[in-house]
Amino acid sequence: MQSKMSIKAKLALLLIALIAGVIVIVAITVFSSYSNRLDSQLKESSAAKIDAAAMTIDSWYALLAQNIKTLRIETAGRSGGYEELRQSFLAGVQDNPDILSIYFGTVRKNSDGGAFIESGGWKPPAGWEQSTRGWFIASMATKNVVLTPPYVDSNTGKLVVTVSGRVDDKKGVTLGVAGLDVLLTTVETTTKALKLTKNGRSYLLDGAGLFITAENEKDVLAKNYFESKGRQDLQTQLKSQDFAFVLDKGGHSYCAARTMGRTGWILVSEGPLADVYGSLYAFIAMLMIVGLAALILGGIIVVFVASSFTKPILVMNAVALGLAAGNLKVALDRRVAARGDEIGTLASSLYKTIEKLVEVVSEVQMTASQVSSGANEMSVAAQQMAAGISGIADSSQQLSQGATEQAASAEEVSASVEQMSANIRQNADNSYQTEKISAKAAGDAKEGLAAVRETVVAMRQ
Repeated sequence: MQSKMSIKAKLALLLIALIAGVIVIVAITVFSSYSNRLDSQLKESSAAKIDAAAMTIDSWYALLAQNIKTLRIETAGRSGGYEELRQSFLAGVQDNPDILSIYFGTVRKNSDGGAFIESGGWKPPAGWEQSTRGWFIASMATKNVVLTPPYVDSNTGKLVVTVSGRVDDKKGVTLGVAGLDVLLTTVETTTKALKLTKNGRSYLLDGAGLFITAENEKDVLAKNYFESKGRQDLQTQLKSQDFAFVLDKGGHSYCAARTMGRTGWILVSEGPLADVYGSLYAFIAMLMIVGLAALILGGIIVVFVASSFTKPILVMNAVALGLAAGNLKVALDRRVAARGDEIGTLASSLYKTIEKLVEVVSEVQMTASQVSSGANEMSVAAQQMAAGISGIADSSQQLSQGATEQAASAEEVSASVEQMSANIRQNADNSYQTEKISAKAAGDAKEGLAAVRETVVAMRQ
């Protein structure tokens, strides 16, 4: 059985479908266009912010490199008496809280009369040679300032780097290597302060991707960021360009990275996309709330609008049912027929139909009354005719009885006639035979007469 649905329900569903469709289309359009714009803005702002942080770290390193150049000049001006440098080194440490130690080691080994001067007065133990240290070996191989990979200082337990440079005199003779042990306090502060978005996080990595700064100290110089975070795509981009940016829509996150030219370190910043799309999500939520309110308001409007349609329809339906039941006295509200829309036209037509039907039924009733009166008269006449027919039937019965008797007499007469006919036919046959005999006798008489005549004649002669 086919289910019925009222006009109100149909209009409500139609309006809800239309409003919901519009909301979905608007939401998809806005989200698509606005999210693309936000992605572009995020990439641009990420590049700007991470560049600013990278410049801060590069400036920090540039200042340290400049200190090395100053140490070169100061140290190269002395042909001996390196102990006098200790006070200058100490002053340098006191001026810069990031510098843990300043020192100079000669090319000549300590065991051969060389020297190692350190700002804090530290004296190398027996057998300790600066020429075996990595920073010393690297600096001896180039004229450029050398930055060592970060390491944990054995004395302080803090993460430090060494910035060192080879010292040559005016004649180009190498005197030794000057170096700085530098705490990464400024670098760590700069890195932690870098937040591309509200809940963003930043890390400083060495050239291979190992953590220099991390949330967990155990990860420092022990865990590779790209491998642990699954950011190999970011690492691939950094091989061909200094700045890389990845939007991970599936993971709902973003990541930006910059390789710093001076240090070779990598500055990475990441965060949830919800920070970026927060305003967009809020707009979509507001759109949904407005859409829900529109649906509710639309439903109320549909109820009132549909009622203006259904009420007169129900009135006309009641009138039609009354007519179907044979009630011609049903009345249709003229206000319904006075409507200026299609329902009013239908009501007006129904009203005219009712009037015409009443008129036709009245005529039919009048005609039926006349037919009933004529039928009564015909009934009386029929009764009289029935009486006459009854008399005729009686006469016919008597006549029939007489006719039956006459038929019997006629049958007897017919038999007598048939017998007479047979006798007549026999008499006729007998007469015919008699006629033939008479004719023959007449012929014979004529012949006899002729013979007599001839005899007479013969006798006369």
